[in-house]
Amino acid sequence: MSLNLVFLLHALSSFVFVPLLWFYPEWLTDKLTGGAPFTEAGVVYARLYGLGVLLIGMLPWRARSFVDPLVRRSVAILLLIVELCGIVLCFTFPSGGGWALAFWVSLSFYVFFAVAYVYVLFISSSPP
Repeated sequence: MSLNLVFLLHALSSFVFVPLLWFYPEWLTDKLTGGAPFTEAGVVYARLYGLGVLLIGMLPWRARSFVDPLVRRSVAILLLIVELCGIVLCFTFPSGGGWALAFWVSLSFYVFFAVAYVYVLFISSSPP
């Protein structure tokens, strides 16, 4: 697995969620939580979270074209830190009720990309 592939997958997975968070936050939250209550404040926070997801998606999208290996490695390390923070934050989800799907979907994305960045940065024999 190459760093370019990890960057591409990371960016594309982010870009899939942005329109859902911006334009259909109630629908997405309903599907992920099994109908947990959702307020107007939740809509605003979902849209703000979508902005963060967009920014996190733009970074690996642009980093694919960087030529300097030190810069590419630095971006990959930064994104690894973001994924590790996401794993920690996943455990702040409410543990009961319908939030189980939201927990597992979020956790699976964070773990997948954390493992991919660890592999490319520290295990793979090809330079990042």
